[in-house]
Amino acid sequence: MELSCFMDLDSASEWLIVSAGAGAKEHLAYVQEAGDFLARGNYFTAREDLPSYLIKYTLSGEGRISYEGREEAVSRGRFFWIDCRKRQEYRTASPDGSWHVLWVHFYGGASEYLYRLFREANGGRCTGVLLPDSPAEKDLRGLLALYRGAPGPDADVDASALLADLAACCIRAAGEQPPAFPPEYVRRAREYLVTHTAEPVTLDTLAGVVSVNKFYLQKLFRKYTGQSPSVFLSQLRISAAKELLRTTEKPVSAIAAETGLENVSYFIRLFRKQEGITPAQYRKLWRQRV
Repeated sequence: MELSCFMDLDSASEWLIVSAGAGAKEHLAYVQEAGDFLARGNYFTAREDLPSYLIKYTLSGEGRISYEGREEAVSRGRFFWIDCRKRQEYRTASPDGSWHVLWVHFYGGASEYLYRLFREANGGRCTGVLLPDSPAEKDLRGLLALYRGAPGPDADVDASALLADLAACCIRAAGEQPPAFPPEYVRRAREYLVTHTAEPVTLDTLAGVVSVNKFYLQKLFRKYTGQSPSVFLSQLRISAAKELLRTTEKPVSAIAAETGLENVSYFIRLFRKQEGITPAQYRKLWRQRV
């Protein structure tokens, strides 16, 4: 690991180095380090090749981060989330300024998946804004509280839950928040898909129904629903298939046709991709539960 830093910190700063248990490291997202830093003007870190993810949230003052060829300000209410295996540099924004941050280094479990979701939702950027009522600050302080002194036997499990909630806060905050009500043609397209799940629906068909350019429709549908029309339709079809698998004796081929997927092999592949098991396995598991 390459590291260059200058820890220009107020004496009230807190820095905890955590030794998570072997079970947590094998199965959970786990904390490596966490802190509450009151950084003075000369604080900086330059690093790469560290297997860790870092979320740093600004309480007051301002910092700057250089990451993946972009430099951004991290002022009050803003945060960054980075993969520390990549080159990064962050510092207090000015020599006569300050930067008060809560932060956590973590790794393992679903960390990589959650980070990827955040970056995709955030248009590839590593910074974002947390609203004043976000529980993110509470989560970060909760992580610090868990590992002060001698951590309890369930500390790693509790920490994993707090990390998941912190990640969810960042993902929800990612990118531009769309208005509460999408345009009429997006609502109509969604309603059409819901009521025509079993029918063959192409993007051209959908665009014709709502009278808008198909590429523009796809872009806006993704913006306001978080997914493309085709993915939304696939999820509707799999939901309908699950209901039929639970409540009928119909063969898989008939259920595939009834939910708009005539090709049985494709239906099984799609079902497995979304649910992690085949339709037959899903039916068997459901019957075992009841």
